[in-house]
Amino acid sequence: MVRAVGGLLLVVGCGSSGGKPATNGNAGAGQSGGGNGGNGGFAGNDNRGGLGGSPTLPKPISGDCSNLGAPGQFQDITPQGVNAALNVVVDPVTTGTLYLGTDKTGIWKSVDCGAHWDLLSKGMNSDIINSGSNWLLIVDRFNPAVMYSHALFGKDGALYRSADGGNSWSSLFGPTTDVAKAFTYADFQWASIDPEHPEHLLASFHTNCKPEFGAMCLAETLNSGATWTIIKGPTPGWQEAAQPIILNASTWIFGTGLDGIHVTTDSGKTWQKGVGNCGSQVYRDGGEIYLTGQGGIHRSNNGVDWTHLKDSPKADAIIGIGDKLYVSERYPPQPDYALFTGPKDGSGPWTSIEVPEGFRGAAFFAYDEEHKVLYSANGENGGKLWRMTVVP
Repeated sequence: MVRAVGGLLLVVGCGSSGGKPATNGNAGAGQSGGGNGGNGGFAGNDNRGGLGGSPTLPKPISGDCSNLGAPGQFQDITPQGVNAALNVVVDPVTTGTLYLGTDKTGIWKSVDCGAHWDLLSKGMNSDIINSGSNWLLIVDRFNPAVMYSHALFGKDGALYRSADGGNSWSSLFGPTTDVAKAFTYADFQWASIDPEHPEHLLASFHTNCKPEFGAMCLAETLNSGATWTIIKGPTPGWQEAAQPIILNASTWIFGTGLDGIHVTTDSGKTWQKGVGNCGSQVYRDGGEIYLTGQGGIHRSNNGVDWTHLKDSPKADAIIGIGDKLYVSERYPPQPDYALFTGPKDGSGPWTSIEVPEGFRGAAFFAYDEEHKVLYSANGENGGKLWRMTVVP
């Protein structure tokens, strides 16, 4: 069934998710004290150190992807024993490989597009990672052995980093860090990684900062979490599901569900109020940025000026395939509102795609471009992981 739901589209919603200086393909940190970045880098602001130039992307590796269904057919590929598929990420280097964050059953990996699965988190601190909800799952696109996650409502509320592909994990919020100084208890909420400088991350928190740091603050690292700088945020206090999104080294979005989005173009020194509110995922297509939210889909080419896509449905998950967007609301009002598609350029209607019983709505999408496979992680309370072969 395909059902038209809107007229022509015209022009913000928002995304939702320890270590040492980066090695093995990651860019290292630049000079400290506001000096210039390395070759191809950018200058630091005030006490921010500069970042080095963007590293070279690894050569893509083609992986196995057998037993795919016919185009348009959904397949339940949830690993046995997993009770909720929270987030799914396709390996940025090896096609056919994907990672799954779950609810208290750890982080999983498949090397054949979801046909078979292995539990990754078995090493150091895996008991912590496996004790909570792994909503955040970041895989470094320059070095997929580096991953970031957390254990919401688990044994420890910190942000964790893995340097060995998800087997062992280290807390990035140790007792001597500036994060520990800024919070009575650093209850981590969400993180964003710089698309060109993988050692650069921003973190938000599920609690207010100590008064001397401002009621709401963010933490920034320029060296993969070895050290952090506390930055005063744009809202009066923390908000549920609020999250930072790094667009480039100095332009960031802070998206909320209640107070719209806020934008800085000077690395957090000043903020301006945007429009819309925040879903769980952001999609980038070249110079275009698409954000989801309760007000539909919004698009920008600079993070400051936004255009609403006319008649676009409210959504959480978003992904682009060919010239189309695929979007989904996490808790749709009825099954035929679970998955929509519409053109990126806003030139046509939004249509509903028929989904199988039990699909519900998606929290996060991922897409394997080589094998033309769309993955949908459908969230807590028994949400499954689905895959569907797509004809762009």
